[in-house]
Amino acid sequence: MAKTLHHKGSGKLILRMSDKQFEDLRKFLEEESTQDRDYYIDETMVAHMEENGADLQLVKALRHGLTDLRSAYRDPATPEPTVSEQEGDGMDVEWRDSEDSAE
Repeated sequence: MAKTLHHKGSGKLILRMSDKQFEDLRKFLEEESTQDRDYYIDETMVAHMEENGADLQLVKALRHGLTDLRSAYRDPATPEPTVSEQEGDGMDVEWRDSEDSAE
C-alpha cells in the first residue's frame, strides 16, 4: 500500500513515498512503538540521512518541508513563537497509508 508523508500540524502533503523512501524513513528515524507514525525532523537529521545514503528525493522533500515551515506566514494575532520555532529547528511529520490521506 502506498504511503504519504505529511506535516503533522497542518496535514500538508510533503511527499508520496515509494517503498524505498518509506524504508529509508523508518530506517533512519526512531520509532517509539510499533504503532508510531510520527517523527521529529530537523536539518541535522536530514543531513545525516543524506550522508548515509537515504533516497535523494526523500531528503529533498524533507528539506523543502523545513524551508516551507520557516517561511510560513505567522498571523500577528497569534502568540509569540517558542524558541525552537524561532530558530526553525524542525518539524513533526507523520506518514499515512494512502487511503488514510485526506487531501
